[in-house]
Amino acid sequence: MKPALKLGRFLWLDGDGKTIDGVGPDGIVTTVAAGARRIVKMQSGYLYHYAVGMLVGIAALVTFIVVRFGGAQ
Repeated sequence: MKPALKLGRFLWLDGDGKTIDGVGPDGIVTTVAAGARRIVKMQSGYLYHYAVGMLVGIAALVTFIVVRFGGAQ
């Protein structure tokens, strides 16, 4: 009985708790929270900062499309 109990506890704590939950849901939540903390530092709240960021992004996307698909044949 005791070996089965030890095996069950090992699979529950190490197998499920650390491996599955640590890498899966809990690991994803930790990664997203850390990323959000970094992104919050970049936010200024000024609308023109976001507008400039969107314009730079659109210009980069158009440049990529033209270079990738619009070149000479």
